Amino acid sequence: MSQLGEVYFITDGFAVKVGFTKRKPENRLNEMQTGSSQKLKLIGSFPGTERDEKTIHKLWAPLSADGGTEWFDVTENAAHKMIHKMRSRYLSVKI
Repeated sequence: MSQLGEVYFITDGFAVKVGFTKRKPENRLNEMQTGSSQKLKLIGSFPGTERDEKTIHKLWAPLSADGGTEWFDVTENAAHKMIHKMRSRYLSVKI
């Protein structure tokens, strides 16, 4: 079973990166900012797993910004909608 962490969405103003971390997304943002000449911004995150991250990668694969698997040509609004959708999925689970 996948460990729970955070699936985060970061933008450089042009594209959106979807990633997974077991730490705070803000820490990941700071690490990425060190190696980037563009100002990066954390759009948001949701509690999730690496499987959730990969699911979004597959859904957004046709929108790949760099031919890779983590940066996508989507708007911040699209990222917010995905975050909301995925948060709702976790909040609707009854224990």
